[in-house]
Amino acid sequence: MEKPNLIILTVGTSLLMGNKWKYRDVRGGVLKNLPTKTEESIKEELNQDGGPFNNFLEELLGLNHDKQINKRGAGYNSEKDPDNLPAELSSLYLFYFTPENIPDPIPSKEPTDKVALLYSPDNKCIFCAYCIKRYLTTKFSGMVDSEVIMKKIDGLDPKDKKRFEKEGMQNLLGEISQLINNYKDTHNIILNVTGGYKGAVPYLTLLGMCHKGIYVIYLFEESKANITLPKMPVAFDLFTWRNYRGFVRAMPHLEAEDAKLFLDKILPAQIGGLFEKERLKNEYRLTTLGETLEKRYNEEKEGELTPYGRGYLLVDKIHDKHKREALQDCINRWQYLWLGDLIPETVEHARGHTQRVLELAAQILYPILNKDENFFGDNPDQTDDNLIALISAIWLHDVGHSGDHIMWKNDNNKKPKEYNIKGFPSLIRELHHMLSWDLIDKGRNKLFKSRDKNNKWVRDPTIFSNDLIDSIRMLCLYHRGGMPVLHNTEKKAYVGLRVMKSLEELQRDHFNIPLLAALLRIADGGDVQEERTISPNYRAMRNLQTDRELKTLEKEEGEYREKVDVSQLPDYLSYLKETVRKYFDGESLKRDEQYEEITKISGDTEMMEKLEKLKKENSDHCNDALLDYLTIKCIQRYIQEADLNDIRDTKIILHNWLTALDQYVFKKSTEPHFNKHSGISAVMYLPDKSKAENSKNEYHYKVLAIHKEGEDDGERDKLIENVKKVLTEEIKAEYEKVKKILNKNHIYFDTYWMIEEGKDKMDRVWS
Repeated sequence: MEKPNLIILTVGTSLLMGNKWKYRDVRGGVLKNLPTKTEESIKEELNQDGGPFNNFLEELLGLNHDKQINKRGAGYNSEKDPDNLPAELSSLYLFYFTPENIPDPIPSKEPTDKVALLYSPDNKCIFCAYCIKRYLTTKFSGMVDSEVIMKKIDGLDPKDKKRFEKEGMQNLLGEISQLINNYKDTHNIILNVTGGYKGAVPYLTLLGMCHKGIYVIYLFEESKANITLPKMPVAFDLFTWRNYRGFVRAMPHLEAEDAKLFLDKILPAQIGGLFEKERLKNEYRLTTLGETLEKRYNEEKEGELTPYGRGYLLVDKIHDKHKREALQDCINRWQYLWLGDLIPETVEHARGHTQRVLELAAQILYPILNKDENFFGDNPDQTDDNLIALISAIWLHDVGHSGDHIMWKNDNNKKPKEYNIKGFPSLIRELHHMLSWDLIDKGRNKLFKSRDKNNKWVRDPTIFSNDLIDSIRMLCLYHRGGMPVLHNTEKKAYVGLRVMKSLEELQRDHFNIPLLAALLRIADGGDVQEERTISPNYRAMRNLQTDRELKTLEKEEGEYREKVDVSQLPDYLSYLKETVRKYFDGESLKRDEQYEEITKISGDTEMMEKLEKLKKENSDHCNDALLDYLTIKCIQRYIQEADLNDIRDTKIILHNWLTALDQYVFKKSTEPHFNKHSGISAVMYLPDKSKAENSKNEYHYKVLAIHKEGEDDGERDKLIENVKKVLTEEIKAEYEKVKKILNKNHIYFDTYWMIEEGKDKMDRVWS
């Protein structure tokens, strides 16, 4: 059975206004007697035949409601020929019926609705409230419950300014909130703000905005229809704005058909109400109010407000309520995992990165799931579990940044081997996907806790089963760009750790691991935007901190290097020590024999070609690049401990030297990443209907990157070249790796576009 309504009406005194000509013969007696009455005596005298109060009530009950309401509309004259019904009743009629079809008598409905009348202690308002109650129980007896809720609001007297401000409004809002809490589970809540003091209307409207599922209606004086006030992202709904900000950004760039789908099917009413369609350009843009709220949001997001919302994107597509709530509990804790980040000098991989990856994944999946809610499986349960796996992996794929040990078993090993990479940020960065895989296994009973029916935090194995957790681990392991995707691709090997299976080989009956990992990779690959540098202020402080750390590390490295006994070291470490000495002494590292030596040590001709290019360009970064590359290659050999068994006495000193050196070169190499990201305002994945016209079962997307506006032509050219490189060499390149898997599941990324901030014209970069 459909839920009944609770209609909350604030009552004013329009019934006694002088323009209500119908009551001119009976109004005087009411106004004369009211000052001496109590609320109880007002109720009693409304029932006394022939008394002034009852005479007034009879005039009200005798009105032709159809005729009165239809006075409204074009040409309405509230002075000469007013609607003699009080505004509260006219609004109620128009809530149930259209002005062309108001029946007499009023029919019954099941279940009946509840009505609550809220009124001030002023006798005029009390009188009007009880007249309206009697009207409802007489005329609407079959539609509304005979027990009308009557709430007198103490302090709601505008003549007493201090009491009105301190008590009246608080009491009014408190009573309404209590009604909402009492009836929200059993009734639809309609907050009618037509009557009462006009000064209270903004507060009541805001209150309605703050509660999910509350409808706020209002009847203008001359109108023949209530308006439902559109939900706006105010107060608590700023969380909604933050959660859907990726879609807010994308809306002006969508084709009208896609934009309407987003408004109708994806965006909450609070956000959808902020857009209007421009007729000339046939596109949806923020209204003036929307632009104002967006500006305020951008101003506040670096202060006390977090710009990242709750992190619940895509969770709403999980069918099972208990699974949905368990995942939300996990997310509420996962947002703090990044406190242990061991490589914070890189561009951001924490809460903001998670949100942006969620946004990009949501831009891909919401259009798909709105069309096919079981896209991931044959039934809701399979779809739920695949969505949970993907959302969890988006949250956890970089948790390896907090790891420094890893247990790993290669195919030819009898037992797992522990690798200690503590103090080596270059290895943590390179192996963070493997570290994530390992850490999730170690923490499975704590990472996946949620509240049970007794509000205790436990892992529910019926939701986060071992099979689900192992699937999440695999997604995190394969999110890294160098991991093997197809059967014929090169297998992954690093410091003795090998991955032999390709992503294609990981298909399971219940979990579509290849598809989920491909989606994670394409979403993760799209986070190349300015927010990864957090803010200019953060970057300035990060650079200050890094500069301090570099000075400390340079000193430590020199002290430990001097203590290392060269005679006990393998040739590659002896060579590294001599090269490092030259670097810090300011000597050139560009001699041909050094390139040959590094090639011999590493066997990496591709990297050597890059170094040769720097050498030919006589780049200022050549020494840094050589040191960086040589250090990492030598440390990789050191970690494998292939030929260090005979130098155990000096191993602690050697380890301290190498960790200080690795931290130095790692911290010094991070700045170019900040430069790359800082030029791109946003990246978004937009539905591309032009590519899917001939296929109803395919989902096509175009990639759009918005780049910053350059101060001059030279800077603008650099920004354009940067965004072109990012689009084609990073996002497109990542798509090409997983293209076969995505295409198999009917997902295509066809074209890549860019646009300058503040401009309308998009330029195609690649198609």
